[in-house]
Amino acid sequence: MSSNKKYWKSIEELNENSSIVELLKQNEFITPIPTDEFLGDKKTLESSSTSRRDFLKYVGFTTAAASLAACEGPVIKSIPYVVAPDEIVPGVPNFYATSIADGFDFANVLIKTREGRPILVERNHLAKHSGAVNARVHASVLSMYDKNRLEGPKIMGEEASWIDFDKNVSSRIEELKDEKVIKNININNEGIFSTSIDDLNDGLYNFVHLPEFQYLIVNKGDSLVLRLNSLDFDESLVFSGKGASKNNYLIDVFLEHEKDENYVKKNYKSSRLIFKNIIDSLLKKKIKHYSGYNFKSNFISDLIINHAILIPLYSHIENYIIINKNNHSKNIQYFNKYRNEINLNINELSHFKLYLDYITLKSINESFSDKRGYDYNLNFNLLRLNYIKNQISNKTIKTKLLRYIAYEYLLEEKLLINIDQFIYEFLKISDNENTNSEVSILYKNITLLQVGKKFPEIKLFNENKIVKLTDGLDNFVYNQSTDTAGGVNIKAVEGGSIGDIYGFINSGEVNGDGVPMASSAKDTYLGNVQPDWLGGWSNTLKYKDLSMSFLIDARIGGQIYSQTSSEMDRNGVSERSLQYRASGVTVPGLSLIHI
Repeated sequence: MSSNKKYWKSIEELNENSSIVELLKQNEFITPIPTDEFLGDKKTLESSSTSRRDFLKYVGFTTAAASLAACEGPVIKSIPYVVAPDEIVPGVPNFYATSIADGFDFANVLIKTREGRPILVERNHLAKHSGAVNARVHASVLSMYDKNRLEGPKIMGEEASWIDFDKNVSSRIEELKDEKVIKNININNEGIFSTSIDDLNDGLYNFVHLPEFQYLIVNKGDSLVLRLNSLDFDESLVFSGKGASKNNYLIDVFLEHEKDENYVKKNYKSSRLIFKNIIDSLLKKKIKHYSGYNFKSNFISDLIINHAILIPLYSHIENYIIINKNNHSKNIQYFNKYRNEINLNINELSHFKLYLDYITLKSINESFSDKRGYDYNLNFNLLRLNYIKNQISNKTIKTKLLRYIAYEYLLEEKLLINIDQFIYEFLKISDNENTNSEVSILYKNITLLQVGKKFPEIKLFNENKIVKLTDGLDNFVYNQSTDTAGGVNIKAVEGGSIGDIYGFINSGEVNGDGVPMASSAKDTYLGNVQPDWLGGWSNTLKYKDLSMSFLIDARIGGQIYSQTSSEMDRNGVSERSLQYRASGVTVPGLSLIHI
């Protein structure tokens, strides 16, 4: 069977000296396709002949052989979880809401995952401003499986260990008391830090090593040594020295509550009796464990640890009442003993987040009624303000809770008349000037966003300068175009700006064939791609069940170089080159004919 057919993939292959064809050969197929193995000897293929009967025999044999080989697939072993995560069910996808912002595309998206692996990116229709999800956004999931992506951290372009990376990311620890920084502590090259506090008051402290933070129970005379791994913060944190026992126990209390949390939440829809038995069982176990723990305690440490044990469980009770709102009155009465056990005005706990969150939950249930419900309307939030006013006498706790309720309501309410009334009642109850000023500013900004108000003038300026590049690097090229495509590059150079364009320009001279010549310097500055001004306006119009969203996006300034247009002009396939294909293009003193 002979064949004289020759196949080609583009018109460039007709030109034997084409640099584009050579470039494709180098990049597209690194390993040559083994045509000899199934076509035979290329030298004798054209002169060979095979009868139709023999050819059909070979085809039938190879088809049968391929079918038999396909009957037995490779053995893939699946290893089950030793401890299966609660949120993963094999074969059932999970969806996570997130956002993408890579400089070109901005959107709220949903990520579909199977067994922890992202497989699909799609638009999040529940987001108020979901943005556009185009082909680039859909294709971004492929970057997760890119074999050339970074496999570890780098510092100044060089591979580094996570330990060295952590030292560079967060090289200091902040020590706080009542949410105020009292000391910044530097970490040395060996990952060690030390400090001392002369005027120390007993109480609850916390130290921050971004992005983590940890509470400390500190008494005068304590001398604490701690060891931690920043990659596994809570589980690795261990104290030693004087005052270590109470802090190690506090960490254990937090970790035990985290382990129990999912189990308790799964029973939110259980009967009151079952849920009460669960709380009682956990409470009994934790109190028994604490009573048998041997360490020297005092009023402060006992107060903090006791409430660290009780409050998460009592918060579950408040959540249970909120979720089972149809039986609100009965649930309030049934769990009354637990709900009255916590003092809501403990000054030593005024900066303890668990304690403040519990009071916030309780304010919701105390402001609820079977008639009004949990609709978070004006009257409901006014009742919450009055509950704080009547039940909270500690000024610090009162200020924190009022501020939280104000922000929660103002950022959700749409009717200005309701906001006006809320602010009026809020300022009568709140006696903290800083909080009142902060909430008043928020109120003023909300009023400016109402329909009919003049939108404040916003000016955006795009000014950037590259101060310094990595040592040993004179420039950095973002994209590398071929010389045949115009030789234009986006390059970063010290003293320049992000988005600077460099390339050839017309030298004004012609060569011996009369063809205009480009300048010999490829690094001529041509402009910058960044816009001088950009802005946008989005809005959503709703009528009953019908809604329409739109986005107006504007970018003014900046230079654009189209490599596609350059290629099309060079090959004579663009629309603007059409008129010159037959008659050529005439320039002063020259006549060029495109063939």
